[in-house]
Amino acid sequence: MRGSTSPTGSPDRLTGPTNLLCRTDLDANSAGGVRIAALGALWQAVILGFAGLDLSGDTLGIDPRLPPEWRSLSFRLCWRGRSVAIRIAGKTVQATLVDGEPMDIRIAGVTRKLTPSATLEVSTFDSDQRLSS
Repeated sequence: MRGSTSPTGSPDRLTGPTNLLCRTDLDANSAGGVRIAALGALWQAVILGFAGLDLSGDTLGIDPRLPPEWRSLSFRLCWRGRSVAIRIAGKTVQATLVDGEPMDIRIAGVTRKLTPSATLEVSTFDSDQRLSS
């Protein structure tokens, strides 16, 4: 299953609900408005949706769809015993294998090799052109 922001693939449909979730403090039982379950849901909405993280299959996938008002998104994750750092900024994705054996990573539909300590930088501009054709 591919992570997506909405059935239409547009981040606009989740931006409002995600912003509301970030600002909501429903009662005094939460620690300063922080709810662990809500934080998990928010992380999943952002990373699976806006970053387009795809954990299914044998290859880690990233297919970003950041809201236009976001400048960047950075996060780390563990994938099959490896530590991977991801940074999405505009139409560029950077992936760094922080720890672990070389691996394949799919960015905007194209699979590439990720090697230790080397930062892979990919422009997603070309994939946007193919999607709109």
